Amino acid sequence: MSLRFDAEMERLRQVEADTRRLQADLTEARARAERQEARADREAARANAILAELKAHTSSTGRRVTYAWPTGPVSVDEFHAALYAENESGGEARGVVADVARVLGVDIDAGPGHRWDLDHMSRVVEAARALTDAGPLKATIVRQALRITELEKESSK
Repeated sequence: MSLRFDAEMERLRQVEADTRRLQADLTEARARAERQEARADREAARANAILAELKAHTSSTGRRVTYAWPTGPVSVDEFHAALYAENESGGEARGVVADVARVLGVDIDAGPGHRWDLDHMSRVVEAARALTDAGPLKATIVRQALRITELEKESSK
C-alpha cells in the first residue's frame, strides 16, 4: 500500500511540475505576443504619422512632398503605390514560405502567434536544414519538390 501511495505521490509531483512548466511557457508566449503586438502598434503609428504628414503637406501645398525617402521627393499617391508594391512582394515571399512548409510537412500555424511570426517561419528553415543535413538523397528530393512547387505556380498563372 505504501509503495502504491508513494508512486501516486511521485506522479502527482511530476504532473504539478509539468503544469508549472507549461504555465511558465504560456506566460512567456503571452509576453512575446504582447511585445510583438506593441511593436506592430508602434510601426503602424509611425506609418500613420508619416502618411498624415504627407497628406497634410500635399493638401496644403498641392505640390509634391519632399520627404526623407530613398528615391527623393514623393507624392502621397507614390507613397501608397510603393507601400502596396512592397506588401505585394512580401505576400509573394510568404506564399513561397507556405509552399515550402507544405512540401516539408511543417505546420506553420502551430503554436501561439501568427503564422508569419519569425518563430513560425523559422521552423520551415529548420526543417529544410534538417533534411539537407540528413543526406544528399533527401536534399535532392527537397529540391525536386521545390521545383515542382515553382512549376505549379508558373502553370497556374
